[in-house]
Amino acid sequence: MASHETPPPRVRRTGRGKYIRHKRRQWHRVFFAATFVICVLLASLFSTPHGQPAAFQDGGLELLSATILSYRSDQQSPTPALAEPLPVVHATAEPSAPPAQEEPQPDEPQDDGRTRVVLDPGHGGVDPGAVRGSIHEAKLNLSLAFRVKEYLEDLGYHVLLTREDDSTVSRPDRAVFAQEAKAHAFVSIHHNAFGDSVTNGIETWYNDRMNAQNRSLSRDVQNELVAATKARNRGLRVTRDLMLLRQDTLDMPACLVEVGFLSSDRERALLIRPDYQDKLAVGIAAGIDKFLTR
Repeated sequence: MASHETPPPRVRRTGRGKYIRHKRRQWHRVFFAATFVICVLLASLFSTPHGQPAAFQDGGLELLSATILSYRSDQQSPTPALAEPLPVVHATAEPSAPPAQEEPQPDEPQDDGRTRVVLDPGHGGVDPGAVRGSIHEAKLNLSLAFRVKEYLEDLGYHVLLTREDDSTVSRPDRAVFAQEAKAHAFVSIHHNAFGDSVTNGIETWYNDRMNAQNRSLSRDVQNELVAATKARNRGLRVTRDLMLLRQDTLDMPACLVEVGFLSSDRERALLIRPDYQDKLAVGIAAGIDKFLTR
């Protein structure tokens, strides 16, 4: 007779089953997350209304970031924390370097229709001219030329200087400068000197062979200078020896004015005074203007 024994109860391996179910849930989450990412990327390929991927519009990137962070937090903590969305970063093209520009070239002198006058501050650079103590003729010539230029420009003339600083300019270059400027008049400004301390006054030199109008320009400048300063009138001086005034390229009306003697103690004291320099400048400018408007 067969005996009926009760079979032993089945032992459930609860630990292993829970582990398998846990791993399946993990893989499901990975699968859903990967599927979502693929869908977003596919959508970005076919929806770019403004030239920007759809995944980066309307908070798509924030949603994707939140999903991934939520999955990661599920793995680490039973209570997922709210993750702040990643900031949206819009890719921008690096600014291109501006096209290289050629350095501006100096413009050639243009004829603006105004009457042109060239003033020549005598000496300069290695040639200081007459010197009395700390007083150099070259510096006084330049200072006076700038004053004359200002008065002539107020009268509407286009004024050019053969030098604008204490530089060396040869006599031929001064004449060439005036010729290239197409000057209507050329006046060289100087201060005189002699072997004694009493000789004084104003004189104007010209070459009577180079241009028939040289005498007229010289006379007007001399007369207006004497009228403005009340200095001694030493008159006009004709020369064919002054190198500057015999330059072949100096074919416009030209003269050389000696506004006073630095060797004279009395006159030197006047020549260095700004108010007297203004009188000299007014006289030279008035003489040039009288000649050119006759």
